[in-house]
Amino acid sequence: MPNHLFRLGRFLDFYRKAVTKYQLHSPFVFDLANAVLEDRRWFYAFRDVERVRRKMLESAVKLEVVDYGAAVLPPGIAPPAPPAGGRSASPPAYDPDSNAGKSTSPLASDPDTNAGKSASPPASDPDTNAGKSASPLASDPDTNAGKSASPLASANDTNAGKSASPLAPASDSNAGSTTPLPPTGGVGGGYTRGGSASVRLIARRAASTMAQGRMLFRLANWAAPQTMLELGTSLGVGAMYLASGRRSARFLTLEGCPDFAKIARANLAALDLKNTEVVTGRFEETLAKALERLQPVDLVFFDGNHRPEPTLAYFEACLPFAHAHSVFVFDDAYWSPGMEQAWQRLKEHPRVTLTVDFFDLSLAFINPDFKEKQHFRVVPARWKPWRVF
Repeated sequence: MPNHLFRLGRFLDFYRKAVTKYQLHSPFVFDLANAVLEDRRWFYAFRDVERVRRKMLESAVKLEVVDYGAAVLPPGIAPPAPPAGGRSASPPAYDPDSNAGKSTSPLASDPDTNAGKSASPPASDPDTNAGKSASPLASDPDTNAGKSASPLASANDTNAGKSASPLAPASDSNAGSTTPLPPTGGVGGGYTRGGSASVRLIARRAASTMAQGRMLFRLANWAAPQTMLELGTSLGVGAMYLASGRRSARFLTLEGCPDFAKIARANLAALDLKNTEVVTGRFEETLAKALERLQPVDLVFFDGNHRPEPTLAYFEACLPFAHAHSVFVFDDAYWSPGMEQAWQRLKEHPRVTLTVDFFDLSLAFINPDFKEKQHFRVVPARWKPWRVF
């Protein structure tokens, strides 16, 4: 678990130094901050993902926890049971579709299938500000005619000739382009059998928050990637938000714990996110193959190892498969002093030309068009209403 006093102190320092969109002079960063932090539209996907989260928070199903280096496991995990002929082969009895009264259609999260539905979002939703667009359908990420050009659009031509299958392996023309994964200081060389924990405990302590999930959704909507990769699926909350924000993208998400991966697959299937595949195994074994299948990779979300050396090593492993417009997203840069130092080292990386830090999510870019290395800390304008100039 993160040190909450440490995070509180780092947030107060971050807040003091951060600017709002009104102090941003870079059109690119202004557009990014406006899309991720200031967009207050409500989407049906928000309701559907949170419905799945509520189901998990009610579930007492026990999972076997396997930790490949995700720092300290949440407190409350039961001691491992004595082995009885190996781990149980039966999958967890968890069904995200078993909510009474839930819509039976797995496509309920698709705005285009909600014809006739009330356009008014739930009154409890924090984003239902007066004066916003009355129709949440206007915010469908794949139907935004006239929206600003995707920052990844110029990279689309690099995918010409790819297999039409959203999860098909890369063509043989890329053979030999794999670079070995840099060493991770021993992390991942074995696993820790962390005992058992309930689905509700993991969902409460290890899943992406609703605020962070909505930022991921809006980021995917803004960047419009064709390929996405996540390191660290957990129970699939972040993956559901990312995949819902860009349903047409080919998306691979990597998870080391088999029981977590089973839950994530069930959750993604419940939302009919067919272009997303959960890959189980150590990152040292799965990352290179995933990068080969997706290359070039447009968006990478690092959320699977909260130790500095492996995080930096995974970033290095992704670089050969990235392009000028790729987006690298880091979760929990302020998880610990070590992770904060890793973020500082990443900012100094010679390939990194721009970073935009939202505290909960930290973004790095390698576009050589940014001639001068720049770093921004940005908070929503409503957090500093006096900073309008």
